[in-house]
Amino acid sequence: AAKVAYELAKRQRNSFDVHLFSAHRKRNDAWSHEIGKSTAPRGVNYHLLNIAQNQFGYQDALRTEPLSLRADSRFAEAAIVHLHNLHGGYFSYGILPQLCENRTVVWTLHDEHILTGHCAVTLNCQKWISGCGRCPDLNRYPAIKKDGTAFWASAKKEWVNQIRPHLVAPSSWLLDKLKTAFPNSDQLHLIPNGVDTEVYEPKDRKAARLKFGIPENAFVLLFAAELGTNNPFKCGNVIHELIRHYADNEEVRIVTIGKEDSP
Repeated sequence: AAKVAYELAKRQRNSFDVHLFSAHRKRNDAWSHEIGKSTAPRGVNYHLLNIAQNQFGYQDALRTEPLSLRADSRFAEAAIVHLHNLHGGYFSYGILPQLCENRTVVWTLHDEHILTGHCAVTLNCQKWISGCGRCPDLNRYPAIKKDGTAFWASAKKEWVNQIRPHLVAPSSWLLDKLKTAFPNSDQLHLIPNGVDTEVYEPKDRKAARLKFGIPENAFVLLFAAELGTNNPFKCGNVIHELIRHYADNEEVRIVTIGKEDSP
C-alpha cells in the first residue's frame, strides 16, 4: 500500500502540486511528510492511550493526530484528498468528516478494512455483510482485545458515507465486495495496480531460464508475496504442498519471491 501511494504521488507530481502524508516518513523527498510528528503523544500518555484502545476495544478511535493537518497549508489548500490504508495505529476513521470536509475524496483500497469491524482480511468470514459482531477471530490483523466490532463496522460505514469518497478497488473481487457494502454508491471504481514497464518488460526467456537453472521446456509457476510463502493471507501452504508434490518432476518449476520465505 505504501509503495503504491508513493508511486502514484510521484507520478502525479508531473502535472499537479501533490504532497504525501504518512505515519512514517521513509524517504527524503521534500513533498513527503510525517503526520503529527511534533504533536503526537509521548511517554506515559502515549502508553496509556495504547492500553485504553487495546483493552477497551477502541481500536484507533483516539488517534486524532492527523487533525493537525488542518493547520498545514499544504493540506489545507488541497482540493482533492487521496486516502490509502488508514489502519496501523495512527489514524481514527472518526476524524474523516472533519478532515475531508468540502473536498473531493478518492480512496484507493489495498485490503478489506473499510468493510469490517476490525480485521483487514476477512478470509472465509461473511459477518461483514451483516455488520460484524461476535467476531470469531479477534487476533486477525489488526488484532483487538475486546469485541466492539458491531459498533465499529456501523460507525465506519457512517463516516465513510459522510465523506462520499470515490472508492477505488484494484481487483474485481474487491469491487464486488464494495458493491455489497455500499449498494447505493455510484462512485465505485475498478483501477488495477499499475506496472512500471521501464522495469518490468519482456526479456530473453531462454537466457532467463538458463540463468536460474530452469529447463527450457519446464512449466513455471511464479508466486510473489510479502513474507513469501509464510504470508498467512496468500495461501503459502498451498505452494508448499505443490513444492512437495512436484519435487521430483523435472517438467515443473515453482519460483517464489518474497522476504522471510521458507526453504
